[in-house]
Amino acid sequence: MAPAATVFPVTSVLAEPVTLTDTLALQLEYKVFMRGIRVGVARIHAETGDGRYRLCGHMHTTDIWARIAPWEARFDVRGRIEEARAVPESFRMHELARKKRSRLIHVAEGVLRQVRDGEPQEDQPAPEGVDFISFFWVTARCGEELVLNNGRKSYAMFLGKRSAGDDGAERCDYEVPDEDGKVSPARLEIVARHGRRVPQTVTMPAKLQRQLRLVDVSIPKDPSDHRAMACSLSDPAADARDRSTETVHNPPS
Repeated sequence: MAPAATVFPVTSVLAEPVTLTDTLALQLEYKVFMRGIRVGVARIHAETGDGRYRLCGHMHTTDIWARIAPWEARFDVRGRIEEARAVPESFRMHELARKKRSRLIHVAEGVLRQVRDGEPQEDQPAPEGVDFISFFWVTARCGEELVLNNGRKSYAMFLGKRSAGDDGAERCDYEVPDEDGKVSPARLEIVARHGRRVPQTVTMPAKLQRQLRLVDVSIPKDPSDHRAMACSLSDPAADARDRSTETVHNPPS
């Protein structure tokens, strides 16, 4: 029997489903914290329209953390929207960490392919559930029971408390059990911005208490130009074939 849980928002006008038919592009920026200390930034380009979506972005450590614990990741996620739910079709992510260690991830058609430090790994079945990027930035909602993944590993999340904040945010708290049965809390607060539901804060289950906090949402004047910057990520599957690593570009200004 699954335990109760912690993570997402509830009753308000935000609970009404959003129809994702009109084309809309958003630029979102988040500050990243660990135990209340700012350690990085995340920038996301989210595009929806005609029942489809594309999410691209760049996350990286900043300030002193960029020197003592350098880490960055670029991602490109695509899929379709059915009955107000995200259905991922392709998930690509490139992580670059300390000492130039890298990991390329490509999930598509039920298969997980990885390239670690330039060496292709054995193909594996794709993890269960919806990737957290698609869930959070396409069709964020408060569900009784969720299965999300980070491209490599799945996490079950069980709803505990639902509430609405004074600022109008939907708030849901979940419990997330790990492989050893230990339960950690997680929380998602959702707000409406430009007709879309987007995370205001995401608190993830981890010893370091990682949290994303929204600092800016805007509509790009030229979505195609911004997409070109945000989505500058090569295909990990191609890298696996030629056993070469890809270059991580500087974050868009």
